[in-house]
Amino acid sequence: MAFDAMFLKSITEELRENAESGRIMKIHQPFPHELILYIRKNRENKRMLISAHPSYARIQWTSDIPENPAEPPMFCMLLRKHLEGAIIEQIEQVKNERVLIFKIKGKDDIGENRYLDLYIEIMGRHSNVSLVDRERGTIIDSIKHLSPAQNTYRTMLPGAEYILPPTANKKDPFLVTKTEFNADPINLAEKPAKQLVGKYAGFSPLFAEEILGKFEQSGKIDLYQAFADTLEQVSHYLGENAAPITFERSGKEDYYFMPLSSAVNPKPFESLSTMLDQFYGGKARRDRVHQIGHDLERLLGNEKAKNDLKLQKLAKTLEDSHEADRYRILGELLTSNLHLVQKGMTEVTVQNFYEENLPDVVIPLDLRLTPSQNAQRYFTRYQKLRNSVSHVKEQIAQTNEENAYLDAILSQLETASPADVEEIRQELAEEGYLRYKKPKNSTRKKCGAEA
Repeated sequence: MAFDAMFLKSITEELRENAESGRIMKIHQPFPHELILYIRKNRENKRMLISAHPSYARIQWTSDIPENPAEPPMFCMLLRKHLEGAIIEQIEQVKNERVLIFKIKGKDDIGENRYLDLYIEIMGRHSNVSLVDRERGTIIDSIKHLSPAQNTYRTMLPGAEYILPPTANKKDPFLVTKTEFNADPINLAEKPAKQLVGKYAGFSPLFAEEILGKFEQSGKIDLYQAFADTLEQVSHYLGENAAPITFERSGKEDYYFMPLSSAVNPKPFESLSTMLDQFYGGKARRDRVHQIGHDLERLLGNEKAKNDLKLQKLAKTLEDSHEADRYRILGELLTSNLHLVQKGMTEVTVQNFYEENLPDVVIPLDLRLTPSQNAQRYFTRYQKLRNSVSHVKEQIAQTNEENAYLDAILSQLETASPADVEEIRQELAEEGYLRYKKPKNSTRKKCGAEA
């Protein structure tokens, strides 16, 4: 994970510059796991994105302005009540952890000062955002709830005591001396990166691999020196001194806040937030589209599945139509030999005068029918199959055309914006695939409609 504790240490400095002593003017919650805080400082408004998404959790300044739902979520309304107009007094990181604390001074219902803490946990699928009453130490609410049945270590529900996420008993890498480092050596033959992550707080696999990369590439320094040099880099590349890059790693795009010796095709950015906007922009947009358009994806998938089954049946019908001439011949042979057929027979053997050697042909009969009715039954089958050919071919063409349309819509959903999804939904309604309910309010408002 690129957004590790070291990355958070760097971006915290970038956030402090424009957020500490700033006033929270507006709060939006465009998606279930994302918040947008409008913060005003030095006569300038900036948008801060806080995401507790299981795959794209992060905190940054953003230039993105997503659409908001028609009705504000409950957590959004609660944050507005307690935080709009409040001052962010301090932003601090829990040491070497992916947890950020906003220390906020607001007002209670009678105008008295009230001190609140906003805890932001950037921890993958366990990410969360919690508003805590500082005096009582209790949770006012969280963007994700955890009951005692879900988590026995801590409960994330209103009124519960706020407890920091559990931490492993790891060493603070910034305080480790060379003697202490060498006293607990790393076995270079046994997954050394994993050992570094397991021993030192705040280390991600990417950071551990950078230490090992420096050690291996140099050939002149020991592992502790590579360890110390990399940590010194962290202290240098904080906030405005960060040198953010995106790069390729194991065939995938990744990012970090400082240069890496192992980075392939690095691309620099002027700020951490600019880089995060670029890196997550497309990914987050696709995820948002999936959230609001998953029902459309399911609908289109079901329609395609039905069409594929229909095509199989039509192909079988078309294949059966090749038997039409056989039924005609059987009918004509039977008509020419009605004198050989007695009612109640299940089959009759006649000579096939359509072939040169006049071979015998066994014609199955329906014992419930008269000889002439049996002959007519074969002519009816022949006529039905012959007439079906043009209809079946027309149906196959129409179904293939519809599948092409459905594929095109699915492709559009992959690159669509949330606003595009609503247009696609309306188009599908006009085509008869679903019933379209017009949104209550299509204009952009914060978290939807203003309270």
